[in-house]
Amino acid sequence: MRASTDTAISTNTHSQMVSALSGPTDFVEKSKIYSPKTNIIRPVYATQNGFVCAMDTKAIGMAVVKMGGGYMSINYAVGFNDFVSLGKNVDINKPLAMIHAQNELQWLESEKIIQQAISYTECKPKAETQIYQHIRSD
Repeated sequence: MRASTDTAISTNTHSQMVSALSGPTDFVEKSKIYSPKTNIIRPVYATQNGFVCAMDTKAIGMAVVKMGGGYMSINYAVGFNDFVSLGKNVDINKPLAMIHAQNELQWLESEKIIQQAISYTECKPKAETQIYQHIRSD
């Protein structure tokens, strides 16, 4: 029950924030209509089998900036999603993430960066806490 209440509050808060920033009042309900699209949306695959043990998040973040997703002029369409989590077993047939790119060159450059930014190990690494604390206003 609390989870559904929290989701409703979050959705309402997000709608109010978008509206306050001169965005559409129905952004949450129609986000697919308002969100920009890229020309290429494709998965990037691991170059080897193993368990994901580390990610160079700075390199991944700078790749988004290089694509146009940061700093002064922001292209909201480009970027990455559906990233594999630390500790997950991957192989050359499982996607590491999805790349949203404007052109083939941009996609190829991002593919290389992601593949180099993720490290693997043969043994499953010890699970680490990914969420350290939930902050609530109640």
